[in-house]
Amino acid sequence: STLDLKAGTVSNTSSNAAKSNSANLTHVAAVLADNKSTVNVTEDANITLPQGYGLGIYSKDGGNTLDISGNVDGGSVSNNQSVGIYLDDSTGTVNIKDGATVAGSYSGVEVKAGTLNVTGGTVKSYTTRYYTVHSATTGRDAITIGTAIGVTPNNADSKIDVNFSGGTTSGNKAIVVLNPDRVSVSLSDIAVDVTGGTI
Repeated sequence: STLDLKAGTVSNTSSNAAKSNSANLTHVAAVLADNKSTVNVTEDANITLPQGYGLGIYSKDGGNTLDISGNVDGGSVSNNQSVGIYLDDSTGTVNIKDGATVAGSYSGVEVKAGTLNVTGGTVKSYTTRYYTVHSATTGRDAITIGTAIGVTPNNADSKIDVNFSGGTTSGNKAIVVLNPDRVSVSLSDIAVDVTGGTI
């Protein structure tokens, strides 16, 4: 299935708990959980969470594809209380392109599994201090705070590929790779390649 968002705002002000393993998340504006779903956020479309903790976009399993692009004012995913995009999909892909903005007060993008390609746009965290938090219920599933891009595998099967060839980052840290949950993931399954852009 394919969803094209070209204008307007997708938002969630509900206080219902999100079906996520991350820490303190009570809102999700958009969830990608179907097999091979495609969501295109372009032109003047915005996905935002105006209050509470949560995720702008949550991609879980199924080989989903998320493309974010558009003009200077469009293609934005912002969450001023948590994570812009949470990617936990080993066969899924997030593409951030020219004109896009992805932001969160915790991290812009948190990659648990899957492929992240940044060829343009801006990825940022609003937080100036760097640290990590864990789920209050499991004591695991850590996410980074103050990072534009956090790479934190959450199980031994996590396969992560981050390619940064354009665009800019903003936050205390540009890209952080760590294993705070101490999962037995193979280093050969985690790749981070920076070939361009400004970090």
